[in-house]
Amino acid sequence: MGATFVHPYDDALVLAGQGTIGLELHEQLGRHELDAVLVPVSGGGLIGGIAVAIKALRPSVRVIAVEPQGKELRLCFAQRQRVLDAATANAPIDTIADAIRTKAFGPIPWASASDLLDPTVLSVSNAQIGEAMRVAFVEMKQVVEPAGALTLAALLAPEFGALRAQGLKHVAAVVCGGNVDLELLMRHVAPRS
Repeated sequence: MGATFVHPYDDALVLAGQGTIGLELHEQLGRHELDAVLVPVSGGGLIGGIAVAIKALRPSVRVIAVEPQGKELRLCFAQRQRVLDAATANAPIDTIADAIRTKAFGPIPWASASDLLDPTVLSVSNAQIGEAMRVAFVEMKQVVEPAGALTLAALLAPEFGALRAQGLKHVAAVVCGGNVDLELLMRHVAPRS
């Protein structure tokens, strides 16, 4: 019995499927303004697909990556290299965002979208991710997995103020995924004494 392997991010069809989020965002906004889209990033399939779609429809929109600390995508962008150190490219990142521990951007998403992505990369810590999960749960009544909480963590971070000062007023944040261990969720959302 054979099986077909579908790569979670390094596949052109997966990239196209993820791009439908960009199409949906464009359709839902209609004529409303949009300055930037914040997207959590790991191997690049999600942000790559969204970037291709949104930049085709709204070329002036900035597509900004949000990464867990340790990914070092900012350095990759600065050096225009998909992988900085081949020896550590497959080493997992130490983050509570277990769905996105991949350090290297995939070759297909990099080739498709690296030129479309904003050079700004926002990095968030485990503590910021946990706080974003708490805010989503307590304030928004949403269960969000750590990887999905990255963009909310970035919005809540003081560093986001610098982007606001650059004129970003209308910002969409892709918050996706609710696959979270109950113990981990409770550790971050339980009332603090």
